[in-house]
Amino acid sequence: MLLISLLGLSSPTYAQITPDTPFSSSLQFFTQSWQISDDTDLVTARQNVMPLTVYVPIVNRVETRFSSSFAKFSTEDQMGIKKDIQGFTDLKIQTSAALLAKRNLVLGIALNLPTGNDNLDDVQQNILQAFSSPDLSIRENRFGVGFNAGTTVSYAHAFKNRKTLVGGAIGYVHNGKYNINLDNQSLNLSPGAESTVALAFSHTENDRNLFVSPSITHYGIEQWNGADAIKIGPKVQLQSSYSLPISNPLRMSFGINQLLRFAPKRFSPQGTIQDTTGVLPESTVIFGAEYRFMGGTMLQLNQVGRFIQNPNLNALSTQILESNFAVSQNFNPWLSLTLGQRFIWGRGKQQQLDRTIRGNEGFLKAVVRF
Repeated sequence: MLLISLLGLSSPTYAQITPDTPFSSSLQFFTQSWQISDDTDLVTARQNVMPLTVYVPIVNRVETRFSSSFAKFSTEDQMGIKKDIQGFTDLKIQTSAALLAKRNLVLGIALNLPTGNDNLDDVQQNILQAFSSPDLSIRENRFGVGFNAGTTVSYAHAFKNRKTLVGGAIGYVHNGKYNINLDNQSLNLSPGAESTVALAFSHTENDRNLFVSPSITHYGIEQWNGADAIKIGPKVQLQSSYSLPISNPLRMSFGINQLLRFAPKRFSPQGTIQDTTGVLPESTVIFGAEYRFMGGTMLQLNQVGRFIQNPNLNALSTQILESNFAVSQNFNPWLSLTLGQRFIWGRGKQQQLDRTIRGNEGFLKAVVRF
């Protein structure tokens, strides 16, 4: 049964608690490379990430996931100067408990333990800054932050025909303080808390599935060295998808994710400064195909278009096209492997300069069930 869960400490995800799920672990490897040009400069950015996730069924209707990553970031400018940084990210622990026998009421608790590398100097911070742009689709953009704790309560109701599910969830995340170095000075950063309300609707009939989920996230005030600095505007999101079988081995899917970010406010001794007016829209359109071969092999193809608009002329507006394919093989009930490749093209404007992106990503995922 599909349930809404806000176990991710930064964004909602959709998960389920299923009976008799075995202990398992997954190891992934991503290698990404981009060339970013803005008319006056050319930067090559590369990232290697190895996420490790361990799933542990505790007792009946209670499960826990542990996850962390090893990441390496590197940049090279047009003069051939190379810089890099590597280390482990924070350890995340996510626990879900189904409170009812029907497993339709779930309590989630998520922790971010500050085990990652957070003692970075100015040069290292500048390297990470190259990976902060929202049009890069990166896997990781930081090593360590503070101690974060979140909780979620979600509920889903299935109608008598079992074809329709309606659910909702509320979640809250407290983001802990941590230090960063900027301009050779240590800055104590206290991110604002996050609260999210989400709804979900799912209908399945004749092997066709429709899914719709609206959500809204509110952010608290971020403080720098104890003083109010910035308040991120609310985020409104609508996720929707539709999938249907074309033939016995072939399945197609279509999805739209519409995101509206309200303009942030910055604080200074002179008063509040509104960065921009209105909303900052981001739209994602996904076309997917899935083909299952005999012997447990599956081929997945996805075409993704992302469109980021910003009325602030100094900010980023861009259009991104991604082509993805992956091949998965279930060798037996205990082992499965996935190989994939992604190609990224982008064009936009930032500070009145034309910005272009060319990128690619290869990945490998191994899942072992015990």
